[in-house]
Parts: sequence; structure tokens; C-alpha cells
Amino acid sequence: MKRSIVTYLGVLGLCQFFASAALATGGIDQPPHGFKTVYLFTGAKDNTIDTATVVHCTNFDDDAKATTIEVAFFDFTSVLRGSFEHTLAPGETVTVGSRNTVFYSEFSAGVVDNLGQGSARVASTPPATIICTAQMVDSKLNPPSFIVPLPGFDEDGKIR
Repeated sequence: MKRSIVTYLGVLGLCQFFASAALATGGIDQPPHGFKTVYLFTGAKDNTIDTATVVHCTNFDDDAKATTIEVAFFDFTSVLRGSFEHTLAPGETVTVGSRNTVFYSEFSAGVVDNLGQGSARVASTPPATIICTAQMVDSKLNPPSFIVPLPGFDEDGKIR
């Protein structure tokens, strides 16, 4: 009995160690290899009733260079809830929603699995001259009964 308790506690310790290591290496602060974080948004939310978070990005590169972006949504514990990649041509705008909305025409929607509260990250491949905004919106009405702008921050926590 004593040996099985010690074994059980040892397994629990290893699980806690590996879970902590996974969170430390794969959270919101770790964009995919070859990408750089360009925007962080806090206050992202999605529910199955009437609330979605949408992120809009435009490539303003004047050198006719396409860039690939990744929009990722994280819950309040920094666990990835969904992500989407797209190559933006110069001048192109893409809207990514945590779910479909009636008001916007999302390029991709429904990439998020139940986001009670959390954050979003936009990462891109260099070089990139992209501008992004994010809003929490009423997903069922056109026009929406609410649109809440989410401030964008750079990777150093400065408002962009």
C-alpha cells in the first residue's frame, strides 16, 4: 500500500512537471517557427449564444510582398483554443472570427472551441507591414447590438 502511494505521488509529480513545461513552451508568447508576434489582444470571448471575437488584418506592404499571418485564440489559462493561417497578398484584408457573424464576412470562422475569456495573437512571417484590429461583437445581428474594440499590444506590452 505504501509503495503504491509513493508511486502514485511520483506519477502526479511527473504529470505536473510535464504540464508546466508544456505551458511554458507553447503558450501565447510562442508564435510558430519563422513567425513574429505583431499584435496581442486581451478580452477575447466567444460563446454559443451571441458573442464572437473578430480580428481584421490588412497587408500594407508596398513592395508587393505577400506575408503569412497566423491568428490564434487562447483561453484564460493560455491554452490554445484555435488558430488559422492565411497568406495575405499586398492590399488584401482578411477577417478571422471565433465564429461566423451576420455582420462581417469572415474568411475563416468557427476556429475556436468555447472561449469564455481569453486573448488573441497575430503573428506574421517577416517582412510584414500589416495592421490588425480586433473586436468583440454581437454575432447574431446586422447591425450588431454591440461592438467592443479590443486594444492591440505589441510583444513588449505597448499599445499599438
